[in-house]
Amino acid sequence: MKILLSGGLSWGQGWVRTLACWVAFGGFVGMFLGVGLAHAGEGPGLLQRWGPHDDRGPMAAQLLAATRSAQWCTVAPLSPLLMNRETRLYRLDPPHEAEPQLVIEDPIAEVMAVLERTPQGCLQMRMAGRSQPQAAGMLASPFPNLPLVTVEQGAAVAQPVWVLLQDVKSIRPWLSVQERAHFSHRSQVVWLLLALYAGMLVMVPVVSLALGVLGQARLAGAYIFYVSTLLLWLLENFSIGQTWFAYWPAPERFAIVHGLMVGLLILGTGVATAEALRLEGQARRLLSITVGGLAALFAMYFLDHRVYQMAALSLGLMALAVIALLLWRWPRIDRAQRLFSMGLGATMLGGILQALTIVLPEGPLRDWGLYAFPAGNFLHALFWVAALNHGLNEDRKARENQLRDEARHDPVTGLANRKLLEERIHQALRLRPSRGPISAHELAQLGAGVASIRAAEEGLGAVFVDLDRFKILNDSLGHTKGDVLLCQVAQRLVQHIGSDGLVARFGGDEFFVLVLRRNSEAELALLGASLLQLLDAPLTLDDRELRVSASLGIVVIDGSYTTADDVIKDADLALHHAKQRGRARFELFEPPMRKLADQRFRLESELRVAIERGEFEPFFQPIVALPTTHHAGFEALVRWRHPQRGLVSPAEFIPAAEDTGLIEWIGMQVMQSTMRQVAAWRAEGLWREGWYVSVNVSGVQLRDVRIADKFAALLRQYELTPTDIRVEVTESSVIENKDVAFGLLPEIKAHGFLLCMDDFGTGYSSLSYLSELPFDVLKIDRSFIHEISRRSELLVLVRTVLGLSRELGMMVVAEGIETEDQQTILGDLDCGYGQGYRFAKPMPAQDATRWLQEALPRQIAA
Repeated sequence: MKILLSGGLSWGQGWVRTLACWVAFGGFVGMFLGVGLAHAGEGPGLLQRWGPHDDRGPMAAQLLAATRSAQWCTVAPLSPLLMNRETRLYRLDPPHEAEPQLVIEDPIAEVMAVLERTPQGCLQMRMAGRSQPQAAGMLASPFPNLPLVTVEQGAAVAQPVWVLLQDVKSIRPWLSVQERAHFSHRSQVVWLLLALYAGMLVMVPVVSLALGVLGQARLAGAYIFYVSTLLLWLLENFSIGQTWFAYWPAPERFAIVHGLMVGLLILGTGVATAEALRLEGQARRLLSITVGGLAALFAMYFLDHRVYQMAALSLGLMALAVIALLLWRWPRIDRAQRLFSMGLGATMLGGILQALTIVLPEGPLRDWGLYAFPAGNFLHALFWVAALNHGLNEDRKARENQLRDEARHDPVTGLANRKLLEERIHQALRLRPSRGPISAHELAQLGAGVASIRAAEEGLGAVFVDLDRFKILNDSLGHTKGDVLLCQVAQRLVQHIGSDGLVARFGGDEFFVLVLRRNSEAELALLGASLLQLLDAPLTLDDRELRVSASLGIVVIDGSYTTADDVIKDADLALHHAKQRGRARFELFEPPMRKLADQRFRLESELRVAIERGEFEPFFQPIVALPTTHHAGFEALVRWRHPQRGLVSPAEFIPAAEDTGLIEWIGMQVMQSTMRQVAAWRAEGLWREGWYVSVNVSGVQLRDVRIADKFAALLRQYELTPTDIRVEVTESSVIENKDVAFGLLPEIKAHGFLLCMDDFGTGYSSLSYLSELPFDVLKIDRSFIHEISRRSELLVLVRTVLGLSRELGMMVVAEGIETEDQQTILGDLDCGYGQGYRFAKPMPAQDATRWLQEALPRQIAA
């Protein structure tokens, strides 16, 4: 009961749960109250047993002789007695109570016959019981009853009252004489208790379904079937159906109906037992055969009381076997299963007690025979509710733990995510473990790069890991295989760090290592070097070896840190510097990095203002034909004319603009300014057909799916032809945005623009892109031109590229020509066009106008 009460209080978050618990509690108390009320009063002793095949004895003979010679009030009524039933004979003293009512405390007794003298002196027999129609004077009650004639109403000499009981089970021969009003009240109480009992039985599956806990279809169906059979048995066993429902079978069919109901209940109990114990295979078949046989025996009990006793004995033995199985399983099941097992055990124990009262009707347990099985089933329902309560709480806790775990771990790698990482950093800031200093040998292993390491400063460590250019690899392999690579990287990091720290996936291709021991900068530098070496080792995927380098940002978590955000921010700053300095390296955080970060923040703010004010303008660097050096076109290069700082180098603001996405606005401003200038030159007569301006388009701009339409709209606005403008993209931007590039570049080409690949040779996989993408112009990067006169291998490479471009029908522009030797060599190699300081530096629009004014007459004259 303690379990049930605690369950009702903690589980009652909804009206269904609260109602279920308190109905169970009230019904439980009511059941025992009903048992107490049902045993009120004590009946007469047994005078003689009268069996159908036994010698009826002298008392029976005398009774029969008296009934033969007596004057009957009506016709002799012995014929309605059931001749194949065992009969019990009782003798009662004449009652003196007002309105006495004779009651048999067995609701399923078949016949109760009362022989008594009427005030007129004649002998009458009145009959009640489940096999008899309701007699005059009977009260609607679960127990068969008849009114008696009092002494005052009878003869002057008190005559005994003879009572004959017939029932195939020969059990529970309790008789009592009660006042009619008292018995009526008792009957109403019993009806109420039976209603509560039935309501509880109905409530359990209803509550279970309402809470959605019957997720196991077989167990749900088995338990609902069991409860249904129990309710049908309840309607029949306690005369509820016969008393209250007009369509219930006639009384003379009681024996058949009762047998069927008991057999059905045995089936329901067996099905529920098989599912509750999760029996399979041979054990399930054995139980099914046993239950089926028991159900058949009980269904045929009306043939002879020995059949009923044999079925009851078999049922008791099966119940003992089930209890033994429950005890054997007890140590290996959880609490919810134990609660359910306790309920099932209570049902089995109730069945055993009732079976004993059938097998041994005169035994010491006969007083509990009527109530043992219902009470056991009721306890089963209570423990089922308690099991549901516990199971729900455990499921809720498990779901909460699962959700909490999923909310703190990465679904791909299984590592801690950012949320859990921040929690662990907060904990680490409060608990800072100690460790000895780094050894001189370990310090020497760092080499010359440790000059700036402040070995005296110690603290916990944090390493921000970013896989270099992993997006390119992920796009080429596919996201599924990319996830496999991330898992391999994660496994390496976890094995390397071990119990000294926590490895988390920060997001995308970024990881974060929290070192949970005290370290100096030198020790963390050693760790960074080992991590670089670890991550540089080849990875195996589908029998292929792949290499993934990484950049690391390292920070010593000393006493100055108080929040996880500050730790992550400083590690990110160090990582950013590592990427800026060439990738595949680590950088230790230095306080000046915060100042640089502040400067970058101010730069981004100024960029937004500059976009609003239109402070970006194109500078034009001439592109000439080789070897004649005649003007062919320009490359438009963006410049920022700052109101206080003057011209700002693109190297200073382009990275920030690309990181923030502002390059899209800047690029459109440059494109618009360039077209406006070309339209002006054309209006001034300084523009020849075939001349063009190449405008650089950032890889970030390629993510705008409407960029081709925007360029075409500008062409229409300034009444230019597509050949006046060429779209120039770098090789690296194509590689890093392969998915969008393969979709947008052909669309731009479809509008009539020529496409130029800039910085050719600085990336990889370029040859496949040249064949797959519709490029018209190839621009050889300046790194191939700078030492072409001194390095023969560069000369061979440039000659190869020129031959390849001619085979593909592409024009070639050599970038970075600065000397006469470079110009001569490229001219001899039949390179079509050149660009560089040898011819002119990038110039503002007014200087480019003068350049055209000088170039135009020369080319017209030529």
